Amino acid sequence: MHNQSLTGQVALVTGGGRGIGASVATHLAGAGARVAVFGRSAAHVEAVAARIGDDALAVTGDVTDRAALQAAVARTEAAFGPIDLLVNNAGISGTAGDLAHVDAAAWWRTQEVNVLGVLLACQAVLPGMLVRGAGRIVHMGSMAGNTPGPGISDYSVSKTALLRLNEALASENADTGIVSIAVSPGWVWTDMTDHLDRVFRDTRDNWTGIDDAAIFPPETVARLIVRIAQGDADRLSGRFLHVSDDLDDILADQERILAEDLLLLRLRGRS
Repeated sequence: MHNQSLTGQVALVTGGGRGIGASVATHLAGAGARVAVFGRSAAHVEAVAARIGDDALAVTGDVTDRAALQAAVARTEAAFGPIDLLVNNAGISGTAGDLAHVDAAAWWRTQEVNVLGVLLACQAVLPGMLVRGAGRIVHMGSMAGNTPGPGISDYSVSKTALLRLNEALASENADTGIVSIAVSPGWVWTDMTDHLDRVFRDTRDNWTGIDDAAIFPPETVARLIVRIAQGDADRLSGRFLHVSDDLDDILADQERILAEDLLLLRLRGRS
């Protein structure tokens, strides 16, 4: 474990104005990082940045807008210096409906935000990381990418694609000093997960609600990302970590994980 200090490091958090993203930005700043809070709502990102203080910068934009992301990187670097960490947190829960009838444009919009947005954010920070030979990128995944269900095909497909993107990014940069890791936050109550819960109630006859054991506060996710930012999980680049697992347990088993090329890391069952 590296347990590197984040003092002097710079992070860009997409979807940082609310929910998990706001908590991640706050915890990274609390650990010493300077943080650019990126999101579509100026009011939301400015509020988060104001709570953090001088170590935060509010940047408004949409992750599907290449120019907005490039401008965000430029503003961040001008204010704080080169970006050490990108947290791809921005995403949408999509539109409810079975594949036979779902609105195709709405279905594709989910891919644009959840997949294209991630790609564009990566492309905005990777050139600088490659020049410096260092950088960490964290993607907000979901178990929906592994266990799809009725009514949320757009969301499931987008999160499956995200996992493959994470693996490809790690593979392409195995010798560059750049680390790419996906995390599953479990079920964190946000506007997005509230929408998914309503979709499940409408589409699944046996749906009884979320198991309490699968529900986590955003702070739990944020603490995991802080440890990834500190370098603790660098050897697990390309893997998919679940917030319910003890990272120290995972790290203790990392020799077997690497030898067997395990990608989805779960020690305590499914959720």
